[in-house]
Amino acid sequence: MSKKKEPVNDIELEVGSSRRAESKYNPSILRQCILEGLHADVIMDRLGLKHKQVLRQHLLKLCDLDKTFYEINGLFIKSASRLRVNKKLEIKLHLKQIGLNGDPIQEGDEFDLSVDEERIIITRRMP
Repeated sequence: MSKKKEPVNDIELEVGSSRRAESKYNPSILRQCILEGLHADVIMDRLGLKHKQVLRQHLLKLCDLDKTFYEINGLFIKSASRLRVNKKLEIKLHLKQIGLNGDPIQEGDEFDLSVDEERIIITRRMP
């Protein structure tokens, strides 16, 4: 078996080791934003967070630290207007979430699809 090489200096240590991003957890700013009643998107901008899951983890840490339950508006709401393409290059629509101006949707309803520059337009066919 070969022996592991010991780093000769700090430069080799930095090159060989993996680096993790530093946490942006700031309990005082998060607490202040929650008490002001700010929406989750605004809090994420203030804290410099990109994902709601990270904000959820920070909220859990703060609740544990203060031994108090805090609630953030818009944190657990899934946005139906932000559709994503999956690995199979599919976009899936859940019509219950979108709603069509209060019109009931039934099995067998037909829709027309058109593409206009960067927009996908879905129009309901009337019988």
